Amino acid sequence: MELDRKTKIVCTIGPATNTEEMIEKLILAGMNVARLNFSHGNHKEHQEVIEIIRKVSKKLNTHVGILADMKGPEIRTGTFQNGSFTYERDDVIKIFKKDVIGNEEGFHINVKELFHDLSIGNTILIDDGKIKLTVLEVREDYLVCKVMNKGIIKNHKGVNTPGVHISMPFVSKKDSQDLTFAVEMNVDMIALSFVRTAQDVLQIRSILNF
Repeated sequence: MELDRKTKIVCTIGPATNTEEMIEKLILAGMNVARLNFSHGNHKEHQEVIEIIRKVSKKLNTHVGILADMKGPEIRTGTFQNGSFTYERDDVIKIFKKDVIGNEEGFHINVKELFHDLSIGNTILIDDGKIKLTVLEVREDYLVCKVMNKGIIKNHKGVNTPGVHISMPFVSKKDSQDLTFAVEMNVDMIALSFVRTAQDVLQIRSILNF
């Protein structure tokens, strides 16, 4: 392996790659950093993978960095009656604060702060911008929105609000527990998703105690 190359290779370790045999193959193929996705799995499962990575690294007399990727403050759609629903352009639908099953009337979004921070005329993008909604009305328990382009919205798809800061906490209880675990396991790197301000990074540093 070319251990002195400056560009490093980061590989996500999942169910298909979390065995000793596969991790050894990945290291021999050139993996420098193993990424563990904390959006999935539990601490016991992650600990087992970390121990395997370190065991195989020692066997091969090399060092593979371990990167713990935090879930972060995700905004997502809820669930739909049949897993998805197709909305037509110019449909007027509701986005509900309450966890309801999505249908032709509308669907749920999992962050309550969204309903306080958005205003009439704001844009909501669903699933990496595949569906665009415009806010027509803001009510206490729901938003009335106009569908700007036809498309399918599926369960648990990402939601973005361009130009609008949603005042949800950056570090959730789960993230805080995951960070504490990552420190206990002495991982090499922490990856943060959906960083909005420098204060978000400082908050992580305070949890990590540096």
